[in-house]
Amino acid sequence: MSAHTLVPEPVRHEPADGEFVLTEATTVGAEAGFPNAASWFRASVGAATGLPLADGDPATAGISFVTDAALPDEGYALTVTPNGVRVASSTDAGAFYGAQTLRQLLGPAAFRRGPVSPGPWAVPAGVTTDEPRFPWRGCLLDVARHF
Repeated sequence: MSAHTLVPEPVRHEPADGEFVLTEATTVGAEAGFPNAASWFRASVGAATGLPLADGDPATAGISFVTDAALPDEGYALTVTPNGVRVASSTDAGAFYGAQTLRQLLGPAAFRRGPVSPGPWAVPAGVTTDEPRFPWRGCLLDVARHF
């Protein structure tokens, strides 16, 4: 999947050879600071794929959410190799955004509320890093049109 298919477009997306395949044995592990991102990923992607995505140790899990204090707030680094997936962030919000990108890399069927196909569920290998471009979030509104 190219960076042009990820929304919003990340700061950097470098594809690599290979893919990580989710199976019945795939576990999701999270360090203490990321319970929300990991549980959201387990619930939403687990429902779409029909895979259990059991809780696991972040050091050995197929998909792990880990701390990287060098990353900015709400930023993340998503690394996918044939051996596993690592979502690094300094905050739970950044880990959640990394989980959203990981879900997009699984393809459109990962957004369903129930399993449609048995898979295979593969994530293309590569490194994706992203962070907010501005320190605030906002809404663009044409006030003259809504006057």
